[in-house]
Amino acid sequence: MLQAIKNFLLLRRLFTVKVEIPIASARINLAKALSQEIVLTGEFQLTRRYWGHLSDNHLTFHGPRANRQFCFLVKGDLRDEGSQTRLNGKMHLNTGDFYQLCGSVVTIFVLLLFMFRWNGMIFLPFFVGFIFGMVQWHFQWYAEEITQLLTDLMAGEWGS
Repeated sequence: MLQAIKNFLLLRRLFTVKVEIPIASARINLAKALSQEIVLTGEFQLTRRYWGHLSDNHLTFHGPRANRQFCFLVKGDLRDEGSQTRLNGKMHLNTGDFYQLCGSVVTIFVLLLFMFRWNGMIFLPFFVGFIFGMVQWHFQWYAEEITQLLTDLMAGEWGS
């Protein structure tokens, strides 16, 4: 049921990462990079931390762990395509953040009901739309960062 609600709210992204190296090398590069926490910093950005593990050809990747940011869960499978490796995966909001998001909508509903009675419900779609837009913006931003990071990790270009 929770997955159906997430799918309905578009709180999931499918992605494909393709690198020009054999799967054995990509697996070694990923395992080496994921053996420790990955920290990204930027001049005008929060410090973001990523972590995960690789089990056979199945990748589980979490992040970014940053102050007041959503945390995403990425699951994917490595596939061998001759001299290329392809990672097909999906990215979705962590369950705890999803519950916080639902709690925010309920809190807004209760505040509007308490402050304006039923007349205030006219503002609810605007607040929910704003929250939905904010979540979609985060998805777009971090989907690009995560796919680029995974591409670099698989190619062995991380930490060089």
